[in-house]
Amino acid sequence: MGLRRLFGWIRWRFFNPTREWPARAITRLDFDVDQCRLNGIALDAPWQDLKVFGPADEVAFPLSRKDGPDLSFHAIGLAIESYQGRIVTASVITDGSSRPGGRHKRMRPGALTITGLHLPPYEITKATHEQDLFGLFGMPVETGPIVGEPMHTFAVKRSFVNTYHDPSTGHVREVLVSERGDKNVTQGPGPSA
Repeated sequence: MGLRRLFGWIRWRFFNPTREWPARAITRLDFDVDQCRLNGIALDAPWQDLKVFGPADEVAFPLSRKDGPDLSFHAIGLAIESYQGRIVTASVITDGSSRPGGRHKRMRPGALTITGLHLPPYEITKATHEQDLFGLFGMPVETGPIVGEPMHTFAVKRSFVNTYHDPSTGHVREVLVSERGDKNVTQGPGPSA
């Protein structure tokens, strides 16, 4: 075992605040854009509410431990960021091999089912094309390259949905969801009934 792997194991085993959580009870990820909830957990909830995802495979603490950890769940392709002890973003990595940084490269391909649109649930996977998302969410409120990679931000109901795409194929590499700042928003540009 390499020294780096040994230190990683020590950090995970002894400094992982999720190590005593029960085994993962969730195998599929769904996000309700109207309620801004990932598998029923509000994005502004305390990070400890993520127990249903089981012990994290990777934990990163910001400089200030009071901010709460960033958690990675490799088997389901999920990365969570927290701030001041609360969940702020959830990223589903659909193509870990294409993502910058080591933590995402270790993830299995994830999929995110979008609900709360008054449409049948829609699963976003690595095979999803950016044009599919335009049909689902409408036009993005922001588009641009991030480190040479196409990115779109959709304001949908009470949520922001950011998607990162392969520049040559347009397929989704990552979906990042967050809560919109205005809690009174009831309908974004996406489709409605």
